[in-house]
Amino acid sequence: MSDEPDFKEILKTLPIAIYEIDYLGPRFRNVNDAMCRLSGYSREELLEMDPLEFLLPESLERFKDRIKRALAGEELEEDVEYQAVIKGGHEISVILKVMPIFKNQKFVGAWVVAFDITERKETEEALRRLQIDALEALRELKKTKVALEENAVSLEEYASRMEELANQRANQLKDAERFAAIVQSAGMVGHDIRNPLQAITGNIFLAKNELLTIPNCDEKTNLIESLDEIEKNVAYINKIVQDLQDFARPVHPVAREVNLQRLIDEVITKSNLPTNVNTYFKIQEGLESVSTDNDLLKRILINLVTNAVQAMPDGGTISVVACRFFDGVNITVQDTGKGIPEEIRSKIFAPLFTTKSKGQGFGLAVVKRMTEALGGNVTFESETGKGTAFIVHLPLSKENLSF
Repeated sequence: MSDEPDFKEILKTLPIAIYEIDYLGPRFRNVNDAMCRLSGYSREELLEMDPLEFLLPESLERFKDRIKRALAGEELEEDVEYQAVIKGGHEISVILKVMPIFKNQKFVGAWVVAFDITERKETEEALRRLQIDALEALRELKKTKVALEENAVSLEEYASRMEELANQRANQLKDAERFAAIVQSAGMVGHDIRNPLQAITGNIFLAKNELLTIPNCDEKTNLIESLDEIEKNVAYINKIVQDLQDFARPVHPVAREVNLQRLIDEVITKSNLPTNVNTYFKIQEGLESVSTDNDLLKRILINLVTNAVQAMPDGGTISVVACRFFDGVNITVQDTGKGIPEEIRSKIFAPLFTTKSKGQGFGLAVVKRMTEALGGNVTFESETGKGTAFIVHLPLSKENLSF
């Protein structure tokens, strides 16, 4: 390289950090503005310093060895990364290209070009972390897929068993059993899949935010495409889970003052009772209204009245009586039918259980679920040949409702 003054002036304004060192010193002999910006020192400060102070001990030995090899005539084409310390004690990563300076065939110094690759290293590390996060998200997605496949197998096996049983019953019962299989599986699927889905969604969100800080490149584009594909699949799986949980969604009662007299009249009217069925109802004095959910209580009583009618195919009497009982109110629906056989009494509130040729076996199960949502409970008393009484016990305070 030429040492002419015009070259040194050009060198001074170049955007790449270049400096000349006197290796016999060693000391700086010439430093351009870019080197000052890179190191954080002024030109005057650098000219008073040992240029080898910038390199950490391990990097320094490698740098000296590289100079020796260059002086020996070796071709050093590959770039070598060194760790340097700039003003304030901050470490940076640099690539140093050395061009020896000879005078009278003796090595007296060198031109050194310094490339700061710290930002590139940070970008590469950020990309590496994003790749790791993406791979982890893919692994979680595969686990979720396996869980879905296992659950799908379980659902298929259960549906097959239900279908064998349903073939012995009416077509309506078949549909009810398939519905029950989905409801019973919804809780399991939601519990097993919801947590990993949330973890995957969170990782995708963090990865996409981190990508915003990285310069555009092919790797970034590929990662965005991978994350978008993962996000689509997660959304699809989440929709499956949400659909299943909707079947088993809890009841949300809304409490207000309910006129029992009017409500029972409406239940009797809407039940379309046969002409051979008589009705009797009585409400205790002072209990004309209660605080509860009007629609849920109406559905409970309609189901119980319907059940009573079905228990009396030859006609009879249905009694509806409301009275105070300790801290709540009891509403009793009683029929004069044949009663419930002893051997099936433990099963009558179970979903899908029925002894009738028609119906899906959900009537009493719904009564139990809605009564519990209102903060109460339902029991029954039955005597073979004399009839059955279902007692719905509800709290008087609306704070006991299950919102």
